[in-house]
Amino acid sequence: MDPVRADLHGLKLLHQVLPPALWTTAAGISSLLVFMGTGQGTMTQDFLVSQKSMLFDSVQACIELFSRMETRNAQDPTTAITYQNPSIYGQVNLWYSCHPSVRMDNNLYGLLTMTEKFLPYFSEELRRSWLAFLGLLADCDPMQVPEAPRRSWEEVYRWIVETGLMGFGSGLAPFQFTNNIVLGGLATAPSPAAMAQWICANKSYGAFTGLGVMGFRLTKTSSPAAVRAAFICFYSWLDRWLTANDKEILRFNTIFVEQLLCKVGRWNNRLQTMARINLQEEARRIFEGIDWESGANIEDHTKFPIPSSGAFPIEIFRRIVEEG
Repeated sequence: MDPVRADLHGLKLLHQVLPPALWTTAAGISSLLVFMGTGQGTMTQDFLVSQKSMLFDSVQACIELFSRMETRNAQDPTTAITYQNPSIYGQVNLWYSCHPSVRMDNNLYGLLTMTEKFLPYFSEELRRSWLAFLGLLADCDPMQVPEAPRRSWEEVYRWIVETGLMGFGSGLAPFQFTNNIVLGGLATAPSPAAMAQWICANKSYGAFTGLGVMGFRLTKTSSPAAVRAAFICFYSWLDRWLTANDKEILRFNTIFVEQLLCKVGRWNNRLQTMARINLQEEARRIFEGIDWESGANIEDHTKFPIPSSGAFPIEIFRRIVEEG
């Protein structure tokens, strides 16, 4: 439920076992795809910590590790270690396991072998494509070459989708892959318009729901322009009022804002179901009659980092949309 995407435990685990400095290498991109393609994260923490490194020089090394884990768990189910998580993005999807389910020639479903699963991640064509895509950043530690040009979020997203890798063609996997690349320092963050476009194209996910919780009257048929206006309003409000100190703590950018919107929906549901609290009504009650002061939250955690939108005329939001 952490709204700070850059501080998620799963991302910290990724950086621990596969530092971003390795992602600019051929072995690194293959290993990153293995990590994400098997649903690694908090649920597989014990497995990751026991391995210490998830860098694979070859597909054989990758298959050997996961085969060993598969055999170990089969021999002793009582002490099984979770080494894959097909539910990493919510619903179960076997594409994020070691044995994805695919439709066979006889129109029935069958499970792929580990070789069939992992081999595409290690193809020479994919590796060459990634290194060429990175340009001057290839084989370099991004922290050591801040002057090297970075690809945009949109370009990275397009690259991973166009690889044709199963499980990375749509949905959250290519989105989170791209976010990881940005947070690893290999690419630039998306613009508000670019993030809004993704949210509009994926209305079944949390960020779109979060905009509704924030009071924007959007429906599943809302136009890209309407979603863009709503997201820009929300993003600009935070950008305008959060202090520099707040932004540093939150790692503020559009990725943070999208993550925050996702969590708002969850918080709203949990408060209603577990404590019968309406988030919007509670916010109105707390904010009503309070004089807001910029930066007061730095010294007093009970103070709010942003003012209530109810204290401002609707005209200011029209101006945000027009200028955004």
